[in-house]
Amino acid sequence: MPTSTFRILVAALVHARLDYGNGTLVGIPVYLINRLQSVLNAAARLIFKLKRSDRISDALIGLHWLRVQERIQYKIAAKIAARNDVQSSTRYCATLPRAAYSCC
Repeated sequence: MPTSTFRILVAALVHARLDYGNGTLVGIPVYLINRLQSVLNAAARLIFKLKRSDRISDALIGLHWLRVQERIQYKIAAKIAARNDVQSSTRYCATLPRAAYSCC
């Protein structure tokens, strides 16, 4: 299997599970975040074929992956921003004449 395909496959599998239910991960104990971080680290080691004793920070940076705590915060912030964007655009559209944004 080509390296790029393997990288995409591992990232998709790991991130899909980590991103599932980010709202429930807010406020979890540090020891659980550390366990999730070890899964992310193991995936990065698998992609780069690193030993357990090798530094993982450079691998995470090379993959453009956030640490688990940062990832949770980012996903929640993105969700809040998207919600605010929808609400503000709805208010804006309510001030426009109907023909300005109607597709019919």
